[in-house]
Amino acid sequence: MGTSPGGAKADLGNDFRLYLQNHFADSANHPTDNIIGGDSPEACNTISGNSTGITFFGGGGNEVEGNYIGTTKSGIDALGNGARGIEVLGETHDASIGDIGAASNTIAFNGQDGVGNP
Repeated sequence: MGTSPGGAKADLGNDFRLYLQNHFADSANHPTDNIIGGDSPEACNTISGNSTGITFFGGGGNEVEGNYIGTTKSGIDALGNGARGIEVLGETHDASIGDIGAASNTIAFNGQDGVGNP
């Protein structure tokens, strides 16, 4: 998300990346139990070249696992997001950012924190 199809260069113009937000008019309608990525190579996302890679704003039980955030598809070379790799805002709770082994994320080369709450 935010890169060319091969995942090697930024596809300019992506200000809004992956943004999961609570719908304030209906507190029962909020992002819960989403999985971004996974523990297999097929589930891996390259989330780079955006203003911020992923933003959580409310909701809970969401997982980010097995992704390249701020790198090229190789997971080695720099292709950072301009601000944070993952931003956690509002009343977000019970979010899981990575695990061990294949479910771990590579988060690097971003303009600000890899994972942050302003």
